[in-house]
Amino acid sequence: MKQLLSLGLSALLLLLFYATPAQAQTKGSLPQSEYNALLDLYQSTHGDSWLPDYRWNLSADPETWFGVLIEEGHVVGLSLYNVGLTGTLPPSLFTAFPKLVGLDVSNNRLEGPIPADLNRLTSLKALYIGDNLWSGAFPKLDKLVNLEYLGLNDFLVIDKDANIITHVEGELPDLSLYPKLVYVDASYSAFRGSISPNIGACRNLTVLELTGNLLTGSLPSSLNQCTELQILSVQINQLSGEIPDLSNCYKLGSAPEGDVGRLYLSNNKFTGAFPGWVAQLAYLERFSCAGNDLSGEMPQDLSGMANAKAFFIDHNRLSGSLPAVLPPALEEFDASHNLFSGSLPTGWSSSKELNHIILSHNNLSGEVSALFKKLRNLDNLNVEMNRFSLADWKAWTSFAADDEVNFRFGSQQAYSEPQEVQAHAGHNVSVKAPYPGTLIGDERYEWFNLSTGAPVTGQNSATLTLGNVAKEQAALYVCLVTSPSLSVPAQEESAELRSQEEEPSRKSAQELVNPTQPTLMSGVVSLYVDGYIQELGVLPPSAQAACTVYPTTLTGSELLHFTQSQEIASVALFAVDGTPIAPAAPLMGEGYPLPHLAPGTYLVLMQLKDDSHRVTPIIIR
Repeated sequence: MKQLLSLGLSALLLLLFYATPAQAQTKGSLPQSEYNALLDLYQSTHGDSWLPDYRWNLSADPETWFGVLIEEGHVVGLSLYNVGLTGTLPPSLFTAFPKLVGLDVSNNRLEGPIPADLNRLTSLKALYIGDNLWSGAFPKLDKLVNLEYLGLNDFLVIDKDANIITHVEGELPDLSLYPKLVYVDASYSAFRGSISPNIGACRNLTVLELTGNLLTGSLPSSLNQCTELQILSVQINQLSGEIPDLSNCYKLGSAPEGDVGRLYLSNNKFTGAFPGWVAQLAYLERFSCAGNDLSGEMPQDLSGMANAKAFFIDHNRLSGSLPAVLPPALEEFDASHNLFSGSLPTGWSSSKELNHIILSHNNLSGEVSALFKKLRNLDNLNVEMNRFSLADWKAWTSFAADDEVNFRFGSQQAYSEPQEVQAHAGHNVSVKAPYPGTLIGDERYEWFNLSTGAPVTGQNSATLTLGNVAKEQAALYVCLVTSPSLSVPAQEESAELRSQEEEPSRKSAQELVNPTQPTLMSGVVSLYVDGYIQELGVLPPSAQAACTVYPTTLTGSELLHFTQSQEIASVALFAVDGTPIAPAAPLMGEGYPLPHLAPGTYLVLMQLKDDSHRVTPIIIR
């Protein structure tokens, strides 16, 4: 993008000068006021410390000075991108150049407030001031009505540890004030405010890059009047509401030379249905609406997106079937963290460039045809945390065995509900975790004690059987089912993962799973022996009553309630494999608000004020 900023100004000025060589652009001398202003600029920005190739020879004619563009005896452009400017811009810069149409001081280290006198340069057609060390408030620039190119990017400067070095405070300018705009980059500047609802007045707008700000409000529907729009990126903001119809912007994705055609709507708060008009954008190369709250079903035919190479719809609440037909040239597809059901469509075999498919954390299930035989470039497939059985992938055994591909079946959603078993010491205990679906023929069962992380010796069936149970066996248990025929060739680390007997330590179920080993996981079995469970401790009757959770079966982002909540210090939420979902936090108000969760089973950990704690499973339907 930095290169594009410089190219934008250069292209504009070349157009203005008809590509005339610099030495032929003027025959006369500069006015003394303009010459002096150039000297002021050089001194104020410490020209002697600029990068060596760009320093001015002050004894030579200004026509030879780098970045100074002269026409008919006047300075019309200053293109000083990435030359090493430091210090501040001098006041004379804003008064001495009546013909100035282009100013690029981006990607330098200029300091202090952005000069409010920029607003006096009313002839400007290109202004790039981004990626410096500006601070203070963003000035009013409402008089620059002739602007065609505007670069206000990277006003938020952070170090490698994400500490803020400098930043500019202010709202995104009202872009409708500049109806001649062709190009805008105001990315990563922490602008607040909203996008002007009248932005449709910018009929020539080609690039609108607003990534990484704090913008709120909606994406204006008037953008549909910007029919020349080729790049639109508003990702990483706080925009909300439904995504408007932009079907008139049919050029979206036909990127200017040197850039990538993209429509990025990701990481906002958009709601409503998937924008179906996207499926007809024939020029679009890369699309993302990931990280929103979109719901409903997807269009089933995406073949109209003839040039699309990347399509990301992950981390929403989209449901129904996956698209039956993908873009023909697609290489990357991510639909993870949604509510999709069904299996992988056979029509995907027509997208022969596919090499990266991420479908984890959905509700997918059912037999999968051998798509890989036609997808010769496929080398990364992730279907973790769905509802597949091992037998659903029996046609993929040769693909899974290829050590040059990354096939992540991983663990699936728990195939049985969590169970709580109460037993007395000395009695026998038998708990079933029946295998789902049809058998592949080589299933291996292994039970683990989650309180120690160690396998339970001799337990190699779908039933956990413990005879003459003792208090030491009171713990959390899980059954893992694997299939050697679907496994990637073992890595050296795998043996270590399974041998915990020398130094047993508590592991989550997920940590017990080799990520290259397809694994099904049962629901967690909580075995209490005479009211005790290992590592959770004995709870007094009053504390047990205090930490009752209701309801335990929910349908979405609802409130959890607790009896005797005054006895609870904090509440945390975990996946059944021990992965943290929400950190421990005190109860506020009448209940505990759940984050958006995919259907499945989760564990609520309640820390009581007497320093004991209790775990209760809940189910999201």
